Amino acid sequence: MPLPRNPQSVYALDLHWQRTRCCNDRRGETSITLSDLDSNSAGSLPPIGEGKPVRFALICTLLGASVSLVLALLSEGGYQDDALTHYLYALWAWNDPVYLVDEWGRPGLTMLLFPFARFGWMACRIEFVLISALSVWLAFAVARRLALKRASWIPLLCFTQPVFLLASYTTLTETVVAFYLILAIWFMVRGQSLWSAIVVSLCFVTRYETLVFAPIWAVALWPARRGKWAIALLLWAPLAQNLIGMGLMGRWTVGFILSGKHPGFYGSGTALTMLVKSMATFGPAVAVSALASLVVWRGRGGWITPVTFATYLFTHSAIFAAGAYASGGYPRFLVAVSPLAAICAVQWLQSVSPGHEHRRRALLGLAAATALMLVGLLMEDNLSDEAWVFLLQKVRLIVWIVASMVIGCALAMIGGRRTRIASTLLALTAAGITVLPLAFLIRPHAISVDGRAMESASLWLKSSEYSEAPTITTNIWGCYFLGRSHNIIPPESPDILGGREKGTVFMWDANHSAHPRFGLTLEVMQGGQQWRQVWQSDELLGKQPAARIFVRG
Repeated sequence: MPLPRNPQSVYALDLHWQRTRCCNDRRGETSITLSDLDSNSAGSLPPIGEGKPVRFALICTLLGASVSLVLALLSEGGYQDDALTHYLYALWAWNDPVYLVDEWGRPGLTMLLFPFARFGWMACRIEFVLISALSVWLAFAVARRLALKRASWIPLLCFTQPVFLLASYTTLTETVVAFYLILAIWFMVRGQSLWSAIVVSLCFVTRYETLVFAPIWAVALWPARRGKWAIALLLWAPLAQNLIGMGLMGRWTVGFILSGKHPGFYGSGTALTMLVKSMATFGPAVAVSALASLVVWRGRGGWITPVTFATYLFTHSAIFAAGAYASGGYPRFLVAVSPLAAICAVQWLQSVSPGHEHRRRALLGLAAATALMLVGLLMEDNLSDEAWVFLLQKVRLIVWIVASMVIGCALAMIGGRRTRIASTLLALTAAGITVLPLAFLIRPHAISVDGRAMESASLWLKSSEYSEAPTITTNIWGCYFLGRSHNIIPPESPDILGGREKGTVFMWDANHSAHPRFGLTLEVMQGGQQWRQVWQSDELLGKQPAARIFVRG
């Protein structure tokens, strides 16, 4: 019998095979014939996970979203200052549409923030809570479509990922990419190739390194019905951004992508740096099991999930190791594939079930992934202190013990020795290393020290004789608290203060102004006669005031 021609048949074949095999395994049977399939198999298969699993997934999604919402309502700041910058770009776009396509602002994010920005940053945070919850539910829907037994665990495994939860109530690009990406995969597994191509293209104008997904989608779309048309649509969003950008700004935004410039002050890492930092993003249990799942994926319908996950992870590893594209190597970059990590982790859990044909391979994969993470951790000397991974670096003896326990349990289960005890130890270890980072990290986003200093500076300035004077600043918080309707951050040049008219106010801060990006150290500002200090903040960075106000004499 020929394979079905239905556009969903590739996925229907894979799902029907998995479901029938699961039922046959319970009866002691191991075979399935193609005669069980027909051309309408995708439409005739019964729904997956009716009843309790769906209710469990819904409850976990609502609980996770509720926690995120409460944290959003309690937050005053964002997860890194980039979150504020993205919000302000969306707000400024109401007065100047150039910000909608600005290459730094990232159009895929700005377009989503734009309608809500008029109502304030809190409205945008709440929007992101909803986007994150929808991403989690779509990941659950994809896992159901792939007939994964523990698909209902997906929301739990997503919202317990530390940095995914932190990013769910702030305005960063990674959360938006996670939404676009899982939505594109959802369309793909449903056989809706055109919509999948349209949506994944939005990733390319939200985080530019996601262009690595284009070849993956081209391969996946090629055999699909209307696949050639879908492939032609893959680059519609970057093309639109560049054409509109040329019209509004007179330049091609693609130049930003091709430059690969690295200013040097972000540093770089090894080939394993981002792999180690994935433990901060996904949590150690999900990170290790997702990595281990790459050796057990089977079935034509689901390959795009692990391939996309692995490609993005290793792309960021290569970028940071090479010191390219001004990458800070932050764990938050990997939030873009957090839902995919949860799906991969569920696939591993299914493969490690007693009696599964790939159980031995899954356990060996766990031992190998744990060992690889350990080697990477021991190689790293400068892990970011924004992530809880740096704690592991300080207590390497504990890391050795935990890693040895995981590897030992996996090998014991392979050999069939005391499997129940080993399984219990693995489960307890996974639960412990999941709860630990949440306890360390999860809290409302506060305003940074220099942000508070800029707030104090803005309040003083508005009540002073300089309230109407031209004002410049190198700190995005200064823009926020002054309530300006356009960007007042000067261009990055060694002479950003040169040629300013008399009476111009410069809101200086110790964090950004003195940074090598601008080079305006306190010695530089106080060494000349043109600028005089008229105010300084009570907030301190180190032993000096975090903000000062200078006036051009």
